[in-house]
Amino acid sequence: MTESKKRRGRRRVGDVVSIALDDAGTMAYAVVLEQAKFAVFDGRSTSDIDTVLQQAPMFYVSVMDSAVTTGRWPMVASRLERVAQLNAPPTFMQDPIHREKFQIYDKGVMRPSTREECAALERTAVWDAEHVEDRIRDDYAGRENKWLCSMQIDAI
Repeated sequence: MTESKKRRGRRRVGDVVSIALDDAGTMAYAVVLEQAKFAVFDGRSTSDIDTVLQQAPMFYVSVMDSAVTTGRWPMVASRLERVAQLNAPPTFMQDPIHREKFQIYDKGVMRPSTREECAALERTAVWDAEHVEDRIRDDYAGRENKWLCSMQIDAI
């Protein structure tokens, strides 16, 4: 498959997907990682995928399969070799009933944690494609993202 052909369907680790953000051609790209994670990259400056992927990711996020399986985020390249360099940070979980209880989720392993340890982490969640796109647009515009804010640590 040539990189100019866009593919939809099952996502595979190392796939690079394009994320169209508006009708003016504003883009972002993401590399598919293990466990539904994506490393999201700023695609505003160039459409050259290798140049984009040399940057540090904007953020890491878990995303619903439908982002890829519906073709909303088509696969435009494969860069399996880049995956080893991308280390998604851990995320936190807060017990919804006992809000003083926390866990950290890291590469498929959960461990007990403290509120302080979780303060700088994002909440464990699987995002809808639309919410990720909103987050990228807000990042590009220098705005706070309502979806990310809604997942902050709950007050005790």
